[in-house]
Parts: sequence; C-alpha cells; structure tokens
Amino acid sequence: MKRIKVSTALELDGYRTPGSVYGILCGEDVNGATEFALIVLSVSDDDDFIIQKQVFSIDGNVSEYNRTFTSGAFSPWIKGDNNGMFIVNNVTELEAAVALQAAGQFIYLKEGEYVLTEELTPPAAADGGGLIGLGNVSIVGATAADSAIHLIAYAAGTFEYTLGGSMEVGGGTDKVGLSITNAGVSQKIIVYINDDVHFIDNGTGVALSAVNTGTGAMRIYASCNLGTGWDTVNITNKNADDKWHFRGISFDTTINVTDAAVADNWWFESCKVPLAADVTGGNATEVVNIVNCYTMTGAAVTAVNATTDFPDFNPTVV
Repeated sequence: MKRIKVSTALELDGYRTPGSVYGILCGEDVNGATEFALIVLSVSDDDDFIIQKQVFSIDGNVSEYNRTFTSGAFSPWIKGDNNGMFIVNNVTELEAAVALQAAGQFIYLKEGEYVLTEELTPPAAADGGGLIGLGNVSIVGATAADSAIHLIAYAAGTFEYTLGGSMEVGGGTDKVGLSITNAGVSQKIIVYINDDVHFIDNGTGVALSAVNTGTGAMRIYASCNLGTGWDTVNITNKNADDKWHFRGISFDTTINVTDAAVADNWWFESCKVPLAADVTGGNATEVVNIVNCYTMTGAAVTAVNATTDFPDFNPTVV
C-alpha cells in the first residue's frame, strides 16, 4: 500500500495511508474551520493528492464542501451537490473558479481584497451562475485588462448572471469595473445585481459600462440596499427590448447614455439620481419611470421636474 505525504503548506505534515480518513487540526482558518477530515487517494509516488472536506454554514444552512491538493496547489472549495458551489479565498482560486464556472454555479468570495491578474470573463457555460461576496470583498481589476469583470452576450442562448452579497468592484487605473457587452449577438444578456454591490471609478475609469451593439436585448436588474453607491455609469442602448431597472442605487457621479432612439425601458426606484448637468444623452422615445427618488440637492424628483434632471428623456414620474 502506498504511503503518500500530505502537504506541509497548511501544517499538515506526515504520511497518510490511501483510502483512510483522518481528523486533522491545521493552523489555517479556512471558512471559519481549522479541523478537517482528510481522505488520501492513491496517486503516483511523486505526487501529493489529498481531498479536504469540511462543514460550512451559510445563513444557518449547513453543507459539505471539499477541495483537492495536487501539483502543489489547492483547488477552489466545491459544494458537494449537483448545483456545485465554489468558496474561494484568494485571487488565484477566484480566477480559476470563474474560468471553469458551470451553469447555475455560484462562486462565494471570502472577505478580503482580490487584485486580479486578468479580466474575469465567465464562459457561456456559466449561464445562471454568479459571484457573491461574503463580508467585505473588494475586486480590483488588473492593470493591463480593460475591465475587472466582463459579462458577454453569447450566441448559444440567453446568458444570465448575478452579482450579489457585499462587494466593491473597480477596474485597474483608468479602466472599467463591470463591463457588459453584446457585440452583434441576437441573444439576450441579463445581469442581476443584488444586495450591497458597489461599482467605483479608478482614476479616469468607469464604474459600470453596458454596450449593446447586437440585436438581442440587454437588461440590468439592480435591486440593492438603499444608498448602494455607483460611480460613473455609461450605457449604450440598442433595442426597444432593452431594460435598465435600478432600485436603491446612489448614482454618485454621472449617467451617460448613447441612445438608439428606441422605446427601451428605464426604471429608477428609491435611487439618488444625478442633476441635469450630470446626465447626458437619452431620447424622447425612451420610457423612463422615476419612483420615490431624490436628487443630490435633497429635493424630491417630483419637485424638480424629470425633464430637467434627465434632459432629452421623456420620463413618467410616478
């Protein structure tokens, strides 16, 4: 029977018998746990290969997660069910998890700063999945990348993706935080933004950019905690079926719209909306609804008059 050495990277030294289960107390706090059950599998004499399993609780729901150690590195934490879920602790695990993200799979980020080395671009296979911040999570784009997170419309079918939890997203210096693009695709891209997800400028960069040049609809449904701050937002609309729905967002700088003179739908509810000087573009064809919002001066939108706050739009103030 082979004797395989367990990696010392997490103070798990010594030799273990393949096929056996060991209770190990290690020096690293991983997802709030330092005690693991290790199952050692048979591999080549030159490689270490272990599986760590742990119990992890989110909102009182207890589940089992595991990760493997091979070739000198740990894989992301994977939830042990059909949907699958990654728990990531560092930028290496995050980038690897996004590159391999499966349909309906959510990647949970432990608290901390994730300075990216590349653009996070979920593949078409990640439809229905998302990124969720656990605690105070900061994602900073790579210096050489155009954006920190890039969501793309795919020709294979509607692509839906969610950003949620507690998270701040910013691009590298003078770059984009979240970029959403449809470059000539006839399928929809739908982005859900929930909870406490902030988008910030970095230098002369843009917090959120959504550019639709395809024939498929682009939609943002943002429903965040009241006062969730977003910096510069740039939107290029294209189709009457485009939808831009914002709830609870504090638009702290500007909204810039490159319009296609279509009757796409805009909805601002319980938002802090910019004054006229900080809103550019738009078209009277567009349909804009403003519900229970306020301006930077503190005056109610209904008192200011929406055509002043949103020049060239033709909003309905409810």
